[in-house]
Amino acid sequence: MVFIVNTSLKMSPGKIASQTAHAAVCLYIQAKYERNRKHFQFLNEIDTWVKLGQKKVVLKGLNDLQLNNLGEQANNMNLISIKIKDAGRTQVEPGSLTCLGIFGKEDDINKITSSLTLL
Repeated sequence: MVFIVNTSLKMSPGKIASQTAHAAVCLYIQAKYERNRKHFQFLNEIDTWVKLGQKKVVLKGLNDLQLNNLGEQANNMNLISIKIKDAGRTQVEPGSLTCLGIFGKEDDINKITSSLTLL
């Protein structure tokens, strides 16, 4: 799993942690339960991911535009992706795009995220 955080929002470390955790749970649910009705390949991938330690990488994203573009690329590659939009109860405006999560084969994810740096 890879998470791209929208750094233009200037979220606190705790807010970033909660947004990436939200993305992780959503990606897991999609890979394990929802997506597998159509794409059985992800069932094996999510089980392997769990057995190998649940690798997660958090990267810096510049803004909404970049996160949306990366999400579109992930969809075009048939990867599972989730856009997390905040409810706006604490630090950011309601509907703010805080994080993009992507799940799939590491080599495939790297094709679209290799230019990004670690958060």
